[in-house]
Amino acid sequence: MAFAIVGIAKQKGGSVGSSGHHNDRTRDTPNADPERLHLNRVLLGDDRNVSQAVDRIIEEHGGKPRSDSVETVEFLLTASPEWFDEPDPEKYQEKVERFTEQAVKFLEDPRSGGLVAKVVLHLDERTPHVQGHKVPIDPNGKLNAKHYFGGRAKMRAVHDLYAEYMEPLGLERGKRGSRARHETLKRFYGSVEREVELKVDPDRLPDPPRVFFTAEAAKQYKLTIIEATLRELKEPVEQLRHQAMLTRDERAHRVEADKRAEAAERRAETRVEAVERTAQEKIAAFEIKATDYVYNVERTARTVLEENRELRGEMQDLRSERNHLNESLIKATREKLEALALARTYSDRLTDIPMPEVMQHLNYPGEQHGQTFIYRGDHDVVAMRIEQQRAFDSNNQLICRNSLDLVVHLRKNNEGREQFNREDALQFLVENFGAGRAAAAYTVNREQAAITQLDTLGRASRGLGEPDRSQLTPERGRDSGSRSFDR
Repeated sequence: MAFAIVGIAKQKGGSVGSSGHHNDRTRDTPNADPERLHLNRVLLGDDRNVSQAVDRIIEEHGGKPRSDSVETVEFLLTASPEWFDEPDPEKYQEKVERFTEQAVKFLEDPRSGGLVAKVVLHLDERTPHVQGHKVPIDPNGKLNAKHYFGGRAKMRAVHDLYAEYMEPLGLERGKRGSRARHETLKRFYGSVEREVELKVDPDRLPDPPRVFFTAEAAKQYKLTIIEATLRELKEPVEQLRHQAMLTRDERAHRVEADKRAEAAERRAETRVEAVERTAQEKIAAFEIKATDYVYNVERTARTVLEENRELRGEMQDLRSERNHLNESLIKATREKLEALALARTYSDRLTDIPMPEVMQHLNYPGEQHGQTFIYRGDHDVVAMRIEQQRAFDSNNQLICRNSLDLVVHLRKNNEGREQFNREDALQFLVENFGAGRAAAAYTVNREQAAITQLDTLGRASRGLGEPDRSQLTPERGRDSGSRSFDR
């Protein structure tokens, strides 16, 4: 069973500074380990010492009214030592943090005694504890320790409040009304610091009898001397016991701390080795994959460049010999099906002028529905639909696949300009969209025408019949339905 332990001490005058020195470790603390001093930390307040923090709060509330007023109340908050015992450093630290959080909440509660001056966590002693100082400012803004600590009932209420905050940690309150007492911290430190003197004051020994000693009288006299001597030795022996207990506890605590540190160091080394080993394996695997990837990319790039050069030469031969295809052309066509697919991919990379922009420059208003544009004619009937850079007529037949053919189609079929040709359309695009975009549109038009022509010739050479008319350019598919519409 572990208990929540709280010590409360009222302080005034010089005792405030003395308590503050202990709290801030500005004086020698016998039972504190100097090598663990860096583990202590300020939880509430700042780097000012306790006396300065207390004086500031008192000055902000009208100053000290009387010379004998209680200026601050010191709290020593901890728990049974066995509650903190935890061999796992991580779990030990978690317990300390949970306890610290609840202790700070208790001290921040105005019901525990006014305003907080400073709170420090001490981890340089055997049992972790929180030491805090509060200035007993009452709800009326006056320095008034009796408001919080006047009488047993109010002191009991503060102990009960501390127990409430510590209950979630599984700590229990000490028995109410217990007569158990413990040595004060000040007295314990004093006994540890004093030099031990084993001596008996002769004046305090009883005088020997003036009469002749009988055997019984001599025995009684010796017993009296022994009893007096033991009384004199009781205090220095108790002091030695305190020092021995402190030394034993500190040695055991340091041995335990060393064991925890060694275990933590071993675990850390194991984790570091595992992480380094895993990292090296991943780096090696990544380097292998990266090398293979670079090799494959370079090989693919060389292949594409070589095939592209061959494709240009063969395209020139196809243009000059397309009316006299022979078996060599069929063989070349079969061998270059992959090249043609690659050519289609390259052709998609060219940026054609979006058809809706062309329609806008031709003064044809449209309706946009997501990625689809609708153009209506007479009686609000849909005459044309543009979707994914393709124009379809009212019968959902493909009219054209690029902006150049779209201009030719509209000029001829909707505006009646029979003599309007591709060169006129190109001039229109140059004037309205600039030479760069017009050149890209022309390139798209020509590559689409070439691909369609090659596909047609390939199918004819293999005896597959006529191609799908819906894939031809407008000049090759003039029989597709078209409906005039207003601008």
